[in-house]
Amino acid sequence: MSEVKEWRLKCKVCGGTVKTQGTEVQLDEWMKRDFGECPAGGRHVELGKNKDYLTIESESDALSEIPKWEPRADKRYVDIHKVKGLRHCGFGVFADEKGNIYDYELDEKGSRHYYVR
Repeated sequence: MSEVKEWRLKCKVCGGTVKTQGTEVQLDEWMKRDFGECPAGGRHVELGKNKDYLTIESESDALSEIPKWEPRADKRYVDIHKVKGLRHCGFGVFADEKGNIYDYELDEKGSRHYYVR
């Protein structure tokens, strides 16, 4: 079985960084996938593969604890599937007919938690 490591990746476009954990094989497979939306939180989309836009900034055998997401008291979270009349604004952000903007936060598993901006 391959050893699990942690990498800090840096986006060449926005400069954002993101930590990821896994085996070298998993990282290699992921770097060959289509880029899509920036995993470093830059909220931009590019054409090409992850390896075209992300560089390995550091590598470690010691794994850090992935912070657990918790809802914040100052935000009003909503079930985005129950909101009527939404239009997509791009990058996973939506607006309703009243002008409310619905943005999201990602939890440690990559699930989106939408809130009204």
